[in-house]
Amino acid sequence: PTFTNKSNPVVERKSQLVIPGLAAAQHYRQDIAPGRLNILFPFWELGKIPREWHAAIRDFDEVWAPSRFVASAFDELSGVTLKYERQPVRIPLQAPAPRPDRATLRFFTYLDFDSYVARKNPQAAVNAFRAAFPPAKRDVELIVKTRGERDEGLRQWLGDMAAQDDRIQVVDHTLDRAGVDALMRGCDAFISLHRSEGFGFGAAEALAAGKAVVATDYGGTTDFINELTGYPVTYALEPVRHGEYVQTKGQIWATANADAAVEALRKVYDSPGEADARARRG
Repeated sequence: PTFTNKSNPVVERKSQLVIPGLAAAQHYRQDIAPGRLNILFPFWELGKIPREWHAAIRDFDEVWAPSRFVASAFDELSGVTLKYERQPVRIPLQAPAPRPDRATLRFFTYLDFDSYVARKNPQAAVNAFRAAFPPAKRDVELIVKTRGERDEGLRQWLGDMAAQDDRIQVVDHTLDRAGVDALMRGCDAFISLHRSEGFGFGAAEALAAGKAVVATDYGGTTDFINELTGYPVTYALEPVRHGEYVQTKGQIWATANADAAVEALRKVYDSPGEADARARRG
């Protein structure tokens, strides 16, 4: 509804841009109009595109991929005009300054329970935080922002972790854009130990807010997170299990190396000036 309210009610047009999750592309075939340039701008988090979706995708005149990772998924799909068109992110006119007067180093991560929690893998972020910083270290914090219904037991697990470690805070309700932006501004570093990202809005918006980013070195975030701009974390590829995402047969994704994640968090803590410098370059 929010997007609809921001769109102009134009009837006659020379082109149209359809922006769905790739799994929904076939539902937009009825909107393809002759005599116009019909463009698909899809989001997709796995390395292969299911064959049963190929016909619907080919109906579009062009496909614009928001990341090199999404573009690479189309390598096996012939008959498609593919372009890499970078996903826009709001960038402030001036690079934000580091959080002032920080008595603690505050890490931040977020996820939506209604969007395949296995892909976001917040357990890895929590476990890395606790392994990197023993309970006696009181000058660190972790904020975990969640929402949604399909938590698959993870909501209880996060609550247990927060009860065991008072440095961990779970924010579990829907916020508006301003509320999420405020959480981002209030942190020092963002953690995304995802198994895959089509683009990686969390990591990108963290950089735009001048925050250091620790991210799995896989998926869409590789377009903008490297050793100069953040802290990429090595990984191992593994099969996507049934139910962890859509169309999982024959698909793989990444699991961040636990030791590498711990090392990255400690680097952010040990060298805050370097972390801020990487964030500015990002």
